[in-house]
Amino acid sequence: MKRIHFLNAGLVVLLLTATFFGCKKDDDNPTYTLQVETGAVTDITATTATASGTMTYDDKTEILSGICWSTEEMPTIEDNVKQKGVIKGSYECSLTGLSPETTYYYRAFAQHGNEIVYGEQKSFTTINGDDPGPEPGDGDGSAENPYNVAQAMQNQNSQTAWVKGYIVGGVKNDDNISVIASSDDVVFGNTNIRATSVLIADSKDETDYTNCVVVNLPSGPIRAAVNLRDNPDNLSKELKINGTLRTYFDISGVRDLTDYELEGEDPGPEPGDVIFSETFATSQGNFIIQNVVKPSEVENVWRHNSQYSQMAAGAYISEVNYATESWLISPEIDLSQVATAIFTFEHAGKQFGAPVSNLTIQVSTTYSGGNINAADWTALSIPNHLAGETNTFKSAGDIDLTSYCGQSKVRVAFKYTSTTSGAGNWYVKNVIVK
Repeated sequence: MKRIHFLNAGLVVLLLTATFFGCKKDDDNPTYTLQVETGAVTDITATTATASGTMTYDDKTEILSGICWSTEEMPTIEDNVKQKGVIKGSYECSLTGLSPETTYYYRAFAQHGNEIVYGEQKSFTTINGDDPGPEPGDGDGSAENPYNVAQAMQNQNSQTAWVKGYIVGGVKNDDNISVIASSDDVVFGNTNIRATSVLIADSKDETDYTNCVVVNLPSGPIRAAVNLRDNPDNLSKELKINGTLRTYFDISGVRDLTDYELEGEDPGPEPGDVIFSETFATSQGNFIIQNVVKPSEVENVWRHNSQYSQMAAGAYISEVNYATESWLISPEIDLSQVATAIFTFEHAGKQFGAPVSNLTIQVSTTYSGGNINAADWTALSIPNHLAGETNTFKSAGDIDLTSYCGQSKVRVAFKYTSTTSGAGNWYVKNVIVK
């Protein structure tokens, strides 16, 4: 079975300018700008490998391209060479005659006559001819039948898939490490390790980083639950993740995670499951009301209307508009175990000329009761706001709360404001967070 070993840095475009001379006349001495990029190596066996490169230039002059390689660093065309010929763009070259378990250095190059431009040096190691490496499983990348790590390594093509493996370590906590080029760049354990990624393998006892996939942990609930720096007991646990299969730290990776399952952990609500709901059918539930401005003539700004099973706000009393500010605030909503969340509700109302901008949704993760101004609040746009004077209920649309995922004390508030020139009515029911 083929197995890929990467030992050096990733896809970095090396911009080089080369001047090629033809005749002696000045008009015949143009300057060509070459972009030479050394790509990845794939399909590594004990004696062969496939190396890639990219060459672009801004002239029609025929320029040869290819790959050169050697067991010594900084190979040139004086070493082993595979020419691709005259080509512009990406290409691959088959490297043959290699020795098992040997480290090779390679570079893409471009040649015009005696002038040569090289790309960045990279390296790889051939495998033991007697050791086929980890066996791919029979997974199909679905949640029910995820890829194993060997399959994930073979499918680094930016597809989205589920992958499972055991957490065996991570990237060393060193800001100078931008690629995983050797075992010195990783930790098989749970100390001196970054919180932003973990290594997973098909075996709990794996200590060869070339048999691992590095998993990028996005900020939020996934990183908080999975990373080894804050959760050292996660070492050796099975991790199942959904993300994009593409290189990270220049080795096989899984990135852009959207979901996960960790051995021994309650996975929490599935995407789309209701996390919190309140219909207001019989009462205001666990919502609280905080009045910031309420003149004595107004008994209640927000109140429960049992006849219509709704919460209602208004400040038009005896044909007089009163200036008010009143908040209807949810209890704490726990979003710590979800990666995405949507808030929605149904509403209706008659504005009587008051702007709908007086009716807003506010979110806080710091409010604990009492003074509204003692906490930080953020206004969120209502996609389907009121647009006329009607008592017909409609959905307010989906309001994205994903940026609050990972937080356990999220409160959502309906803020009603009126003035002496306009005091509309706002009716709310069927509040859902999912």
